[in-house]
Amino acid sequence: FWVAFTYYLHKKLGTWKQINRYLVFSNFMKNLILKSKKNIKESQIAIKVNAIEDPNIRNIVRGNNFVFIGRLYIEKGIKTLLAAFLDRPDYKLEIYGDGPLIEEVKNAVNNSNNIQYRGFQNKDVLNQALASSQALIVPSIWFEGMPMTVLEAYAAGTPVLASKIGVLNEMIINGETGFHFAPGEVENLIKILDKFSGLSDQSKQEISKNCIKEYNKKYT
Repeated sequence: FWVAFTYYLHKKLGTWKQINRYLVFSNFMKNLILKSKKNIKESQIAIKVNAIEDPNIRNIVRGNNFVFIGRLYIEKGIKTLLAAFLDRPDYKLEIYGDGPLIEEVKNAVNNSNNIQYRGFQNKDVLNQALASSQALIVPSIWFEGMPMTVLEAYAAGTPVLASKIGVLNEMIINGETGFHFAPGEVENLIKILDKFSGLSDQSKQEISKNCIKEYNKKYT
């Protein structure tokens, strides 16, 4: 009620029109605002992406595991992720993070030899995990702002397999810095895992180089 009332009040006061500039992360977010009923003009919106300092963690020998880093919430697509890896001993998954679905993650770990839960870790551990994995998986089923883990993956030269939704559709260049899959669709994620794993080492190295280029071009 209070959130709704706040929007109603500021709409009546014309607050939204008095703002000189709104900073947003992406074209996706910009278009969402332009479609809203606040009558914000395009000239009021500027895009300023997230940025990170280069962790300088590269040339680490990569394992055959995939990695998930983030909050263990349903909107992060945890259920899709776990379902895709259960009964798939040929694909290994490491999960980093904490949240309400922790017990569901632990149950999956107990019922599968290829899924490991690493808990909540500091940035150095996460950077090492990214740099030594073959790909980061971002299976979100709801809109993201601009996930820092994607930037960190790019900086490490790590490809990203992500849901084709919201800003992720914009950040991941399909076939160049990673691959898209349909949000919430287990079979489609499995198909992309198979596709990525079937690439030659040279193709994976090219994608890795593209990730570093994307980081240097946009996110430093």
